[in-house]
Formats: sequence, C-alpha cells, structure tokens
Amino acid sequence: MALNTFLVALTFLSSARIFSLVEAADPDPLQDFCIPSNTLIEGSPCKPYSQVTSKDFYSSLLRTNTDTTNTLNPLFNFSQAIVTTFPALNTMGLSMARIYLGPKGVARTHTHPRASELVYVEKGVVEAGFVDTNNKLFAHKMRASDLFVIPRGVLHYVVNVGREQAIVLAVLNSQNPSFQIPSFALFGPKLPYEVLEASFSLNRTTIDALHEIYKNVIA
Repeated sequence: MALNTFLVALTFLSSARIFSLVEAADPDPLQDFCIPSNTLIEGSPCKPYSQVTSKDFYSSLLRTNTDTTNTLNPLFNFSQAIVTTFPALNTMGLSMARIYLGPKGVARTHTHPRASELVYVEKGVVEAGFVDTNNKLFAHKMRASDLFVIPRGVLHYVVNVGREQAIVLAVLNSQNPSFQIPSFALFGPKLPYEVLEASFSLNRTTIDALHEIYKNVIA
C-alpha cells in the first residue's frame, strides 16, 4: 500500500514538473546573467565576465517613439526593450514596452505567443481587454496606476477612451515575447481563397481588397 502511494505521488510530481517546463515562457538561467557577445543573441556565448560593465545593464530605449502621428496606425506608437534591442535581458525571462495612445488611439488586437503581460497605466484613461479561448471578452476601464493582466497567447487590445494622450507600460515574462496581428497574418500573405472564405464568410472580391491593404504591411 505504501509503495502504491509512493508511485502515485511520484507520478503526480513528475507530471507536474513536465507541465511546469512546458508552460515556462523562457528557460531558467544557469548563472546570474549572460550578456551576449554578439547581436545574434540566441545561441551566442556570454561576454567574458571581465568585460561586463554597468552600462550593459542600462538602456534608455523606452524614451523613444513618443510621437503618435505615424501613418501606419494613427494615434499609436510604442518603444520596447526586448533581448534583441537590450541584450542584458538575455536569460532574464522578461521584457517591457511603453505604449503611447492619442485620444481614441488603439493598440490593435494582437497576441504574444510566448508571454503573459501585465499592463500598467502611467497616464490617461484606457480600456484593456482580451478574448479567452471560450470567445469570452474580459475588459476593464483603467486609470493611472491601475493594472490589468493579459494571459499568454490570447487576443487582446488597449484603447484610449480619454480625451488626452495615454501612456501604458507592458511587462512581459519573456525576453522575446513576439507579437502577431491577426489581420496582418491572415490577409498579408496569400492564403488560399477557400481558407479565408470558410473562415470569414467573405467573397473573393473582398478578400482581394483586404490583401491589397495588408500585403506590404510589416507589423
């Protein structure tokens, strides 16, 4: 009886460990830090400890891209610190973005395949929301200092519902969370008509028109 109990417990612990490994956004670091020795980042050897300085751990990236008059997505702009732009994040399992939204500005519906997200409102009034895998919308109006959690991989958005510029910070639990905008992904490349017709009940004329809009767009 004791042996059976032990085997059941061992099986449970092993399964839990497997699932924890699967769910981890990034692998755990094997040392305090690993500043990549070149810009390739993944697979790059660490810079020798003797060559690492305080400057390696510093970045002013989030001061940039404050203008919200760009033509690709009017009233929206962002700056981000991810491993490819801030190498000190290598093996740290986190990254950060600062989002600027003019009045009625929108961070388009998108996903982060490799990360969960914590949204913090620095300034303004916004609505943040996501749609879960049951197609249920969870959304909330937020003001300065409020927080909202976006689960990993779900479609989500942020929209400025105030009258002044809003600034939002996003912290993600991956050094390179990636992001994907559905309209770009589905109507940028030339997917088969049959796939898009079945997915969206669109005719081919509409599909062609959407493809013309998105075919040269880079997120």
